[in-house]
Amino acid sequence: MKRYSSRYFCFVADHKVFRNTVVKVLGERRITLFPLREEIEATRWIPGAILLLDTFLYASLQQKEEELVNRIDRLIKSFTPLEEEFRFTYTLREGEMLCTFSRNSGYFIPEPLSF
Repeated sequence: MKRYSSRYFCFVADHKVFRNTVVKVLGERRITLFPLREEIEATRWIPGAILLLDTFLYASLQQKEEELVNRIDRLIKSFTPLEEEFRFTYTLREGEMLCTFSRNSGYFIPEPLSF
């Protein structure tokens, strides 16, 4: 079992964002999301955001298409974070994946999260 935490978790297609979220990977493309209330042992902190997006968009991000990277950056900033309590399990559909979105020294660094 793997756990990741980030300031933001974004469903890019649905324009939803959750703030201070833990993503618990259950395997077989299933994840559970819940709020980060305290530090949890063996949880990897991800700077920036964790994105749920399709593989086509991820491939474009890997090619460092600056216009697309800036669009994602603006999209995250424009989301209205959902503040209510939440805890749910989600199964990634075919063609969906989790990756990180952060900038390091001005460069976009895409990184898929492993299951």
